[in-house]
Amino acid sequence: MYSILFENEDDTEFIKFINKYSSDPLFEENLQRIVYYIDKFKEYGALERYFRPEGKQGQNIKAIPIEVNKLRLYAIRLTDNILIIGNGGYKKTRTYNEDPELNKYVEHLSQLSFILKLKLETGVIKVKHNKLIGDLSFYFKK
Repeated sequence: MYSILFENEDDTEFIKFINKYSSDPLFEENLQRIVYYIDKFKEYGALERYFRPEGKQGQNIKAIPIEVNKLRLYAIRLTDNILIIGNGGYKKTRTYNEDPELNKYVEHLSQLSFILKLKLETGVIKVKHNKLIGDLSFYFKK
């Protein structure tokens, strides 16, 4: 499992998500459900059936959990054994596109997915023993 760490920031996007919701009792059960899935991924792999599809086709952007939940955590499921976890938030609209915060997180992952695909196709990044090897730095447009 990987997460995004923006330049000049101390916490990954996943840690920011956890920190944002861990002290709010309104989201305790929802956060526990997401952590349950993260633990499941560690044990069994990031199997397709554990995710809700998000984003555009071919981007491999997924939401955790698959069940109805107030919180959504967004990720790129590259393989059964490679997951890149982003950020997420409280889903209060019908789709993530309707919420500026959630849309921003999915857009970050969309950009990352596109660049990652190019780097994999050109050999700048390789998958070796379920790890990403190579230049793992990415530049996002604001």
